[in-house]
Amino acid sequence: MALTGIPGVTGIQGAPQGSTTGGLTAVQPTPSAAVVGGTVGGTADLSTANNVTVIVSGTYAGVTLVFEDSGDSGANWIPIMGQREDIASAEWSSGLLAANTVRAWSFSLPGVNRFRVRASTWTNGSAAIIIDPGTFAFEPVVAAVVQPSAADLATLSNVAITATTSLPFLSANPRRKGVILFNDSTGSCYLKYGVGASSTSLTYKIAPGGTWSMDTPLYVGTIEAAWDVANGVARVTEMT
Repeated sequence: MALTGIPGVTGIQGAPQGSTTGGLTAVQPTPSAAVVGGTVGGTADLSTANNVTVIVSGTYAGVTLVFEDSGDSGANWIPIMGQREDIASAEWSSGLLAANTVRAWSFSLPGVNRFRVRASTWTNGSAAIIIDPGTFAFEPVVAAVVQPSAADLATLSNVAITATTSLPFLSANPRRKGVILFNDSTGSCYLKYGVGASSTSLTYKIAPGGTWSMDTPLYVGTIEAAWDVANGVARVTEMT
């Protein structure tokens, strides 16, 4: 796209780019541990585009989107903030989306060459993602940045580890602002955002005597955990 007839502007050129589409069908909790179906995008060279629009749709549940870019062709990924299209706010991630939500975000791409969408949580279904590159003559202005409010209540629960099968850990809580777990057991803890935790179906592994705290974006759905040894206590603090 070239602009003419604007005083002081000789031209702004952006090469057309093709859209990237795909489905998120699995959870990839961390940027570096690749999971099939856990990301969409990340391979197309976007060095000649200066923005992308992301649209999510489909039939899915329990999905949280994280938006990431890379300046070294995907060797390292960092979070990127974009503007949510239906409200005047900026977001690093989608937060936990209601089932089958349709939503869009726009992102500037200053000096980077890759962009992707990662599912930091996923329960079932396929979240259809479109990543549509484009050009802006001028950068959009974000009207507001949403900051999470501080927690004012902490609830401690001691969950007895009586079996090696998946145990209820925390029920869904839309007011959740944080979780801390002390694994007071001689067994490893396999914690899962969702139900049916096991050594092969997990979000985090917590060593015996280890402490884990929930990262952002916060997950407010059901949490279960399993252990490889049935002894001890899971000491859980939930902040709301």
